[in-house]
Amino acid sequence: GPTGSTNQCAGLWVQNAALQESCITSTGTVNGVSQRVQERVVGYVSNGYFPGLLALNGFSAAGPFIAGNTTTGGPFYFGSNGGISFTNSHSINGDLEYPSGNPPSYASGGCTLPCIAVPESSAIPVPSVPASAWSAAEASNSDGTIIWPSGFTYNGSTRVVSQGGVNNASVTISTGTYFFCGIDLGGGSSSTITFTTTLGPVKMYFGSTAAGGACAGDSGGIGASDNNVVFVNNSGIASNVQLYFQGNPGCTTNSTCPAAFPVNGDSYTADVYAPNSWISVASPPNPPNVFTGWMVVAGLSANSALTFDYQAPSGATSSTTASYYPAGHANCLPPSTPGGTGGTC
Repeated sequence: GPTGSTNQCAGLWVQNAALQESCITSTGTVNGVSQRVQERVVGYVSNGYFPGLLALNGFSAAGPFIAGNTTTGGPFYFGSNGGISFTNSHSINGDLEYPSGNPPSYASGGCTLPCIAVPESSAIPVPSVPASAWSAAEASNSDGTIIWPSGFTYNGSTRVVSQGGVNNASVTISTGTYFFCGIDLGGGSSSTITFTTTLGPVKMYFGSTAAGGACAGDSGGIGASDNNVVFVNNSGIASNVQLYFQGNPGCTTNSTCPAAFPVNGDSYTADVYAPNSWISVASPPNPPNVFTGWMVVAGLSANSALTFDYQAPSGATSSTTASYYPAGHANCLPPSTPGGTGGTC
């Protein structure tokens, strides 16, 4: 949208990072005389989430990257306030939002339709989840209802799940709200978490030492020694599995942000809120890494093929903003017309 004090749209720039602006221009010609009419409209953020994939501090894809809204065919946004780098093929069906002074790096081509480049002069607002959500989950959690397999230990004081050399672990987590300071799922070819959401969504909150609160001594994520965790969401509805990570507030790099969970040749259907945690996508590319849902993460590094299929959270609208409202209007008359502007508006 039009931003900055030097833009040529009608009216004044509305300086607020929580807004989206667009310039609507209509051009017509009558008896050889052309005239333009411009309307500046402003949309106010209303639903508190970013409709797509937001990698706040950076995104890099070494393998083929595909992203869009194939589930419903609605709007899709992919954005970052840091750098965006594609060192392989890419296909984006929607808006690509990035800092105006730091355009994406492409292996070839660029952002061409159906990709729409949207350079931003100010930072993309970070959706917020109040700290009280973690404290409420800690107070009312259903942690004790989980039956962990042999070899696992759940410490109710530290809220940490540990294991002693367990391979190919499998655990089922049913409808409820949970609070952990960390989960170690062991090793083997894969460790599986199956989410049963028949009676409602599964909401898992992960605290961390860096964020303070109840956690001490753990990074606040889901880990596995072989970097391979499989999420099974049989409902196919991403918002039925909601994962919230406190991470390391203020972190900006892969080395300073803890890992939320590993991705290694697996498919995930879940909503992930991890603005202070990093996600690294490892090899192998087959089967491909497919993520379906909604994601806000500190950063994302994909070392192999990655497909992101946006699925709006249940009950959310399909855009980051409410209806657009007019903020400026101008008739751009040609110079030969009395009072004409020369097309400068």
